[in-house]
Amino acid sequence: MRAPNIDRLRHNLAVYPWGSLLDCTDVETLYEHFVNTILTILPESVPCENVVLGSKDPEYITHVVKSLLRKEIAYVDVVTWNVLIN
Repeated sequence: MRAPNIDRLRHNLAVYPWGSLLDCTDVETLYEHFVNTILTILPESVPCENVVLGSKDPEYITHVVKSLLRKEIAYVDVVTWNVLIN
């Protein structure tokens, strides 16, 4: 997990109105609310992307680099497509 994602997660957890949980007296309800809150905040804070490194990828290509390369290729494809249709 990268530092900006951790910072975003910390911020989102800090600003969440946890006060509503303090009034709850049922442990099961409290636990369910807590888990649902975490499962909602986590995907908003930490993007999930599957990146597979193959055996032909050089060892200096990390998951982050391959993800950025994939996004760059997608951007170039969109720009090229827009040029072709205009």
